[in-house]
Amino acid sequence: MEKNNFKSYRRIGIKPEPLGPWERYMEDKAERIPSIEELKQRFRNALEEGKRKDDYMNALGTIALASVLYITGARISEVVKPRRHIRRKHTNQDGTEKVYDYNYEPEAFQIKDLYLSPPDEELKPGEQQYMRFRIKVRKSRDEILFREASIKYGEGSDTDIYHFFLEMIEKYFEEFAIDTERDAEKILFNTGVDKARKSLVKYLGYSPHTYRDLRASHLMSYSHFTSAELQRFFAWKNANMPLRYAQANFSDCEVKL
Repeated sequence: MEKNNFKSYRRIGIKPEPLGPWERYMEDKAERIPSIEELKQRFRNALEEGKRKDDYMNALGTIALASVLYITGARISEVVKPRRHIRRKHTNQDGTEKVYDYNYEPEAFQIKDLYLSPPDEELKPGEQQYMRFRIKVRKSRDEILFREASIKYGEGSDTDIYHFFLEMIEKYFEEFAIDTERDAEKILFNTGVDKARKSLVKYLGYSPHTYRDLRASHLMSYSHFTSAELQRFFAWKNANMPLRYAQANFSDCEVKL
């Protein structure tokens, strides 16, 4: 019998098995994409739940990681401590198998890759300051590419719709007593890919790649990014990638009608 996914259960009327976090997200996404405010509320609820269960620091660390994934649109392997060696099999549509066997450079997102621009000493009166993120794109092995993202910082930035996620990262720095100068060479999230993935699902109910999907959709809906701008932001070489990631609610279309 052909394996049924969660969508086909509804189609043929079979009672589905309990859905996992990713399938639950996709089930919701089929109806409507979570808004930025709903994502923020999910983070707030997880933090409160962590406090009640005396698990605040782990919850905060996970939320800070999710915030970096969301703001940058990065893959989980680009942010946390990477695996040094990857070997996996992929079955093509024609039934043939391809084996991926390669080594990652032992790098990860370091504290120095999160910095203010312009720095405080160069900031002019009335000039907008940004917090910048610089992450190496791991999927590109032909050339070295970097994904860069920025978010408003300092005076007036609290009105920015994305500022909440920066607050979560700052809270993480504060609670874990991270010094940007002393700890510049340290990995910001010194944990493995598998452990990070389990924590994200446990505390927030979303898989790591969900934040990449949501970021693309929100940039299109809230910040009015074009496909070309999404391609530049995510460092995609293929111009069709925005169509795979960015999704729109009908309400986004209705406003423009």
